Amino acid sequence: MENFVIVTDSTSDLPKDIKDKYGIEIIPLCINIGEDIYKDGVELSTIELFDLAEEKKTLPKTSAIAPAEFAEVFNKYISQGKKVLFIGIGSGFSATLQNAYIALEDFEKDVFIVDSEKLTIGTGFVVLKACEMREAGKTVEETIEVLNDYRKKVRTYFAISTLEYLHKGGRCSGTARLFGAMLKISPIIRVAENHMEVAKKPRGKFEKALDELLNYLDEDLKDKNVDLTRIALIYPHPKALEDVEYMKKGLLERGIIDVLVTTAGCTIATHCGPRTIGLAYMLNK
Repeated sequence: MENFVIVTDSTSDLPKDIKDKYGIEIIPLCINIGEDIYKDGVELSTIELFDLAEEKKTLPKTSAIAPAEFAEVFNKYISQGKKVLFIGIGSGFSATLQNAYIALEDFEKDVFIVDSEKLTIGTGFVVLKACEMREAGKTVEETIEVLNDYRKKVRTYFAISTLEYLHKGGRCSGTARLFGAMLKISPIIRVAENHMEVAKKPRGKFEKALDELLNYLDEDLKDKNVDLTRIALIYPHPKALEDVEYMKKGLLERGIIDVLVTTAGCTIATHCGPRTIGLAYMLNK
């Protein structure tokens, strides 16, 4: 097995048991609440995030990983004679990947970077594939070649119960937020290659938005084009646990039992709010 280390950032939202199993190094982004700065998932949980935001009456903000932090991690492994493969949040969503490339300038070789083009567990799926490739004895170069195609097969959708956090984060206008609230719209956000888009705007109970998530999966299931071993549900806060159970029931009705349930970190939660559900899965082709 080639001796390379797999590194990702905290937005990949991989469960601890998976990170431990494969020895994945996680570099946290930072969360700013007022004048205080916290490391995502290390010094701040999503429960604490929303409690502090309410207490301080201010919206948390996120900041990318600095080049110096990347250089420190890269150097740690290079000095041990290991290669490093960093797989990060899509470059269209954060300056994190750009900063990784800045750090890369100080290393002549043995550090490799892959843009996942995705968010949260969508990035996590790309990281998992890299781990499997390494376990199969593939080189880092062979792994990257596969990942460049694999990342395009990731499908990630989010149902968001309120436009409040998207509005506060500058991702939707005040008018859109107002009409969204009046019409009880729970938008479906689709994550594509390095960008997000509003795919649908279901009205009424939040369960209608959850049904729309399942409808996207149904379309791909018709063609038997879904990798049934890699399906995940993502949620940021216990307020969404009932919605997780609703989705799990819907997946079970479709014969899908093997579901990875994971929590979104503070970086993702900051922009979507506590009652959000994400559905991610892999296409076969």
